[in-house]
Amino acid sequence: MTKKNQYLLLQSIENSNNYTFESTLEMALKKRINAENLLVLDNFSDGISMSHASKFIKDAEVLVIVVDEAKGDSNGLISKILNQTVRKPNTTLFCINPIRQILPFLKMLKGEQFNDESALIKRVLS
Repeated sequence: MTKKNQYLLLQSIENSNNYTFESTLEMALKKRINAENLLVLDNFSDGISMSHASKFIKDAEVLVIVVDEAKGDSNGLISKILNQTVRKPNTTLFCINPIRQILPFLKMLKGEQFNDESALIKRVLS
């Protein structure tokens, strides 16, 4: 039986007042992935969302993590989530323009980094 991919999209938002709530990357993923298999978090996500993310990660047979242009990880959300995945088998990490804090995770998870959103979308959905 084929294992089902679960997708976790982590977004870094600089200013919540200007956020559109659906980036190009998020919309592309939502078009191709069932809602039950996609979880979207940002640096303004609350404790309940973090708890849901922990269960989502734990229950995933195959986990695909996408970090959307991390402009910073001031509250450590991205690092907290990625720390939960380091020893999880069948985990893949993709990132656009990673910040310094994400580089060790890219190495540990044998992740891929991209400079272009369209290339990342094509790779993640292939």
